[in-house]
Amino acid sequence: MNRVLHRAPWLATGSFGTDLPLLIANGGVLVADGRIQAVGPWASLRQAANQVIEHEGCVLAPGLVNCHTHLELAWMAAVPGVPAATDDMTGWIRKLLVRRKDAPDEPVILAAGRAALASMAQAGTIMVLDIGNDLASAAIGKNQPTRVNFLLEMLGLAVSASNRLAALPLEMACTPHAPYSTGPALIQGIKQRSRLNGGLLSIHVAESAEEIRFLMNGDGPMMNFLLERGAWTPSFTGPGTDAVTYLDRLQVLDRHTLCVHCVHLRDSEIDLLARRQAKVCLCPGSNRHLGVGRAPVMAMLQRGLRPGLGTDSLASNPGLSIWEEMRTLRQDWPELDPAVVFAMATSGGSQALGLDRLYGLLTPGRTARFLAVPLRAGLSSDEIFPYLTTLGDSLRPRWVEG
Repeated sequence: MNRVLHRAPWLATGSFGTDLPLLIANGGVLVADGRIQAVGPWASLRQAANQVIEHEGCVLAPGLVNCHTHLELAWMAAVPGVPAATDDMTGWIRKLLVRRKDAPDEPVILAAGRAALASMAQAGTIMVLDIGNDLASAAIGKNQPTRVNFLLEMLGLAVSASNRLAALPLEMACTPHAPYSTGPALIQGIKQRSRLNGGLLSIHVAESAEEIRFLMNGDGPMMNFLLERGAWTPSFTGPGTDAVTYLDRLQVLDRHTLCVHCVHLRDSEIDLLARRQAKVCLCPGSNRHLGVGRAPVMAMLQRGLRPGLGTDSLASNPGLSIWEEMRTLRQDWPELDPAVVFAMATSGGSQALGLDRLYGLLTPGRTARFLAVPLRAGLSSDEIFPYLTTLGDSLRPRWVEG
């Protein structure tokens, strides 16, 4: 068995609340048979290797994880007229729907999605959770170096919306759009299906103030939008409470539930997420672009939540770079520990997707596919994570393949 030792001045392990050191100086990653065998100081591993590969001037790090995107909307990057809203979620959705009327043919949509995925891979993303409204969009991630888990997004407030779910093959992984757009029976049906499949339920939660007003009071711009679209049904009874409490009442909130955005949360909701061991995905770039606010990340961390990061789509974000999401999050919350931000982009994401046994950490058993990120000369240990989390797309990582 060929045992290769990759040596670098620094290893950023991706550790997030574990005993694994965050940073290892003059470190080595021993790999064999496509898996990491050992990680530690280079000198302690040298004798176990048949071959040593040097990565001078670099930090070795896990591949990045994108917990939330919509690759089927990548074609909209080239379409003008989907500008950022300013705390006007329904206004932005209207513009999005107008543009979708001019959608190109399916091959063009799929090609744009694959191009977006290729750009993610080039920037160091190893794993993506992709949400799509069209079954054909599942083909975007097939046979790509970046792993793509596809979820078919479903919505509809009427009880009859569950009929489409029942018509799908049981192995088709599905997800509800949001509490304001997906009826309770459909949310519960999708959760039951995900439990049978051992999969994940991902749902947009508390992204805008308009959503919360609709759930609490049954009025406002979101209600007007649903009426305008003919999507409202009298059979839907608003919960009269916040989004997280509503999901908990539906008994769908657990450690296999991923709540995306989570901008407008009260402290009691954050407590509830922590008690249910639910997962959180932050999308700071999309939130900024749409003007919906900042997620209360400091309160989440204080309660033991370990968020991952997502980009959302090119219709709501200028790019799909997790490096840029780290930079935006640091700008939004300067008091955040840069090492924690980096962990969100790696192990936080893999934990959120239930794939931390394979991705997100430089530790034995994980994939032997990871990153070598060039560093500016002379950085001290205290400067590594600030460097990695503030340079955004100017970083140029390369893949280390076993």
